[in-house]
Amino acid sequence: MPKSVLGQEQKRRDKEIALKQWIKKQMAENDLSRTDIADVLHVTPTRVSQLLRIPKKDEHVNTDVFSYGTILILCDLFKANEYEKQKLLTL
Repeated sequence: MPKSVLGQEQKRRDKEIALKQWIKKQMAENDLSRTDIADVLHVTPTRVSQLLRIPKKDEHVNTDVFSYGTILILCDLFKANEYEKQKLLTL
């Protein structure tokens, strides 16, 4: 595999991890549980746990776990400012 492709994959993985960490941080700041997030996204709490799980270093990563619409819903729920919203939507 060409080196540039590995670099792009690593960037994408880093962005997905940053998104998951941001969501966890917002959940803690807003005192929301996985159940609250599950109700808003219309999924089960178990699915929220799977979405927010950060894989270990050499573990396979599921790509595109968050859709554009899901990120918009979460931004509205957490009252993200325009800068944060733009940053998160350009994954």
